[in-house]
Amino acid sequence: PPPQLREYQIECKDGIREAVQIEGSSLLVMPTGAGKTRTTMRGIREFIETSEPPIHVLWIVHSDELCEQAEHAFESVWTNNRDIVHHPNLWLNIVYGSGMTPRAELYNDGKPSFTIATPDSIDYWGEEAPCEFDLIVVDEAHHGIEEQINRVFDKLPHKHRLGLTATPELTSNRQLFATSYRNLIYPREYLGDANQ
Repeated sequence: PPPQLREYQIECKDGIREAVQIEGSSLLVMPTGAGKTRTTMRGIREFIETSEPPIHVLWIVHSDELCEQAEHAFESVWTNNRDIVHHPNLWLNIVYGSGMTPRAELYNDGKPSFTIATPDSIDYWGEEAPCEFDLIVVDEAHHGIEEQINRVFDKLPHKHRLGLTATPELTSNRQLFATSYRNLIYPREYLGDANQ
């Protein structure tokens, strides 16, 4: 089983769960190696489990290797130590690298979904989105903010978007990045003396 979340991860997981229930955008900032993926996936799992209507999540990464890592991480989180409130099952859609186009029928059967894709694979979907996503997550969100907007956010209807990064300062367009991700989620203990 995956290890229990640490206190700072629980704080961020709870911040994610709270943020994604309303329309808008958020950015999770955690240092490299601090467990961004596991923390986020636990927050998403709890969001899906506690929502009576089915939740549809799109997870965007920029390489097939990171897609595979996201697939295995979500499978592990979804199947481990669950207190099922709603939705014992979901669709795990793997659409990167294959050119597969998700069909609306997959998203309208009363089950939640977790779809993993690259921006390149989304280009194959055409002009008609398979559903309105409740949440779009962009891993390594500091990379290619213009691409995220043009190829994902403007193309796919969604209620909330969540960026994940350890290095927001490395974005190529800070102003566009700041307006794309408005709510900041971070572990307060990493502020150290800045809190005092």
